Amino acid sequence: MSIIVPRLDAHFEARVAASAMREPKLAAYNVGRCVRDSWYAAHGYVPRQQSVESKRTTERGQALERWLVGRICEAIPEARRAEWKDDQDKRACPPLSGRVIADAFVRVDGVEIPIDVKTLGDYPFEKASTGDIGRPYAWQLECYARAYDAPFAL
Repeated sequence: MSIIVPRLDAHFEARVAASAMREPKLAAYNVGRCVRDSWYAAHGYVPRQQSVESKRTTERGQALERWLVGRICEAIPEARRAEWKDDQDKRACPPLSGRVIADAFVRVDGVEIPIDVKTLGDYPFEKASTGDIGRPYAWQLECYARAYDAPFAL
């Protein structure tokens, strides 16, 4: 344990430092967030550095989302994982300065519908289980639908 924890801490500290070096962009994940944060992203201001603990939480959520995409694609023959490496599935979504890339797609009546997998905290999950995903997530799905020229997104 004493060998693993310091190495994991160093790993996450390096990841936080690397993410602080990225150029800020306005992308679909900004939609529905604080207007001030979105304005800063659109105008190239560097956001405050994420804490190591917050970075750990974010990476756990992203790992879970990747796992869920795999299970969706296994369970639904019409679903496929998005191709990230060769930019095949990346789309511009004007007026956003960044890109939109879905996690997966499912073919419904000959049309590919983008899927954006989300992990949620307890309160948003309770709201979503009643059918209320909240305006920010609904707006993000609208960006995906428009970018991929789909009638809707999941």
